[in-house]
Amino acid sequence: MGRRAPLTLSARITLWVLVLFLGTIWCVSFIATRYLRHEIRSVVGSQQAATVRMVANQVNQELMDRILVMQSVAQLAADALESGPDAVEELLLSRYDLHALFNSRVYILDSTGTALAAWPVGSGPKGRSYAGLDYIEGALRDGVATIGRPLIGLTSREPTIPMAVSIRNSEGKIVGAIAGTINLTRPNFLDPIMENRHGATGNFVLVDTARRQTIGGTDKQFILQPLPAPGEDSVVDRLVSGTDTEAISDKPWGHPRLMSVHAIPVSGWQLGATLALDEVDGPIREVQRRIIATAIVLSLLAAAATWLMLRRLLHPLGEAARQLTELAAERSPLAPVLVRRNDEIGQLLSAFNHLIQVLGERETLLKQVLNATHVGICLMDCHGTISLANRAMSEMFGIPASRFSGLQYFALVPPEERERVRQAQARWRNAASPD
Repeated sequence: MGRRAPLTLSARITLWVLVLFLGTIWCVSFIATRYLRHEIRSVVGSQQAATVRMVANQVNQELMDRILVMQSVAQLAADALESGPDAVEELLLSRYDLHALFNSRVYILDSTGTALAAWPVGSGPKGRSYAGLDYIEGALRDGVATIGRPLIGLTSREPTIPMAVSIRNSEGKIVGAIAGTINLTRPNFLDPIMENRHGATGNFVLVDTARRQTIGGTDKQFILQPLPAPGEDSVVDRLVSGTDTEAISDKPWGHPRLMSVHAIPVSGWQLGATLALDEVDGPIREVQRRIIATAIVLSLLAAAATWLMLRRLLHPLGEAARQLTELAAERSPLAPVLVRRNDEIGQLLSAFNHLIQVLGERETLLKQVLNATHVGICLMDCHGTISLANRAMSEMFGIPASRFSGLQYFALVPPEERERVRQAQARWRNAASPD
């Protein structure tokens, strides 16, 4: 297999320019995209945090409105409790404001936690004891408005959010409680809030941090779902504990999402907002693709421009090389090469022409010296090829001096002397060759 021809100088310079140009642009592209990714994530994270804060405040206000309405009804319920069950039921059925706020049921309990009246009528809770449930205990024992643990309703068997407030008589003694439940599978106040997505992939999720479970969200699959156990996911642990308010996690969605959380004070819950990182980083990837495409086009244009410029600049060297090759092939006298420009290449060619002039003068002097002697003298290389012969040599063999160039000296030697000449040439070559 023959050796591959080496690249020309212009090709090598063009290749290096292309590599340096591409390397520089791609390094800049890499640094720029990393910086832009960080900045865009920071900006989107700040916007998402502002959104979740606004929505969390809205959810907090909705829960507070329900507690305030229940407390206003509780003031009337104290008198109804003294009048008897019929008065309690009449009061409850007349409170349409409560009916509008609780889509499951509302009921009034006595001080033991037993339901005295319920809406809708015949819905089941009447006469049932709810003592022991956290929201009932909070209202009857502690005397505070309590939003209970989201759970599966005892009667409806559907996920609900319960809450209760205490009923106090004129002396301030707790004599009962009003309770209401919100069915999460039916249309409720959370739906219009949660359905307002931010971005194409954004969603909200409401979390009971104390019990590490979801309550609901934009995606209905998050209704009453447990969070990872403590220690299983450090990101969730930090968000639940309130250590962090922003993070990136792939649980439970299976792909990375940017998450922001904000507390809901009235219930002790947290509202989380999430957005897929693919959507956040989408513009960056598009910019990166355009930068790379632009870099490739500009690099090719730069390489082509460099090659054309070098071809033009190095053209005099190519012409000089071809001229010298032709002179060597034709065994012609040395002649100066053409100098087109007075730049670095032109100065190199001028110096070469000066060298040719000096060599020509030396060759003329050498011929004059050789022709002055009456001894036949010739110059030949290590292979016995004659390059120059004097006038005496020409007269000795009867060959014009100009015809000696290129002849083999061995062919001029008589047959009986050739072996001796061959041995002499061998000794000469051995002596001339480097060790």
